[in-house]
Amino acid sequence: MIPIGRSRVLTDISAKNEASTDSYELVDAFYWKNWGVRVKIAWVVDSASGIDREFAEANDIHVVPLQVIFEDGSYDDMVDITEEEFYHRLAQGMMPKSSQPSLGTFIELYERLEREGYDRAISLHMSGALSGTVNTARMAAENVDLPVDVMDSGIVAKPMLFILEEGLRLHKAGYGPEEILAGMGAMRDRVVGYFIVNDLHYLHRGGRLKATSARIGSLLQIKPILKFENQTFDAIAKVRTFTKAKEYLFRLLDADASQCEISEINVIHANYCEEAEKWLASLREKFRDIPMKISTLGTAVAVHSGAHAIGLAWTR
Repeated sequence: MIPIGRSRVLTDISAKNEASTDSYELVDAFYWKNWGVRVKIAWVVDSASGIDREFAEANDIHVVPLQVIFEDGSYDDMVDITEEEFYHRLAQGMMPKSSQPSLGTFIELYERLEREGYDRAISLHMSGALSGTVNTARMAAENVDLPVDVMDSGIVAKPMLFILEEGLRLHKAGYGPEEILAGMGAMRDRVVGYFIVNDLHYLHRGGRLKATSARIGSLLQIKPILKFENQTFDAIAKVRTFTKAKEYLFRLLDADASQCEISEINVIHANYCEEAEKWLASLREKFRDIPMKISTLGTAVAVHSGAHAIGLAWTR
């Protein structure tokens, strides 16, 4: 039990720290320093992370779905539509769109978390360079009483979970909110991801490639290499043929591994399982001691990449 109510502590500490810009941080630090009480944190992530439902339920993680939109209606990502159904529709020529969660969705979730007794929430979201989701979460956080720390992961898919898992680890180890957020920020800076987009039509539809460039690129088998690092998203190269694009990514990993320790490697794909397995086998021959997995890009992200996008992500 906490000896003093949160509201009273907030009042007392704020009175002594008039220059403070975040009294809630002081409350959490006050609890931790004086009684070692672990702050009850709600973990929030959006569906662009591709988080596994069982993992989310086991770790009490609240998933906010993006919307996948076809002509016949809107579907909650990873709830109302499976990856198999999504790619089946793409194969039939159906063209999807995506939409970020609404402001009301976030407000409703944050208010519910407060009613359920959480002291604060840490809300991690896909790169702000790709979606307005993180900004909507920030707006919602400003309109609820529950303290919510909103973080831009700077990336999409499985690498988002590298950051979330670090937060979970620190929380279970007994660290307070400030240390947890600092640790998650440090992990974010250690994550890098590269993707190859096979179908340029989807980049054109998303406004990231002109129609003429998409047509010429398709004829010449040009494969853009997209990079996520330090909360930025850039096309760093255009390589002819898929084989050369793959070799390019593997050279980037080799170069990084020669300069620093790689702690985990992830092969990420959009309905390209057979190719991902080949990549994983090649990587395991070269990096025998590094943990590595295969994960999927997720439907809300695949809206913008199409099928057969594939890439690598790793942590330094």
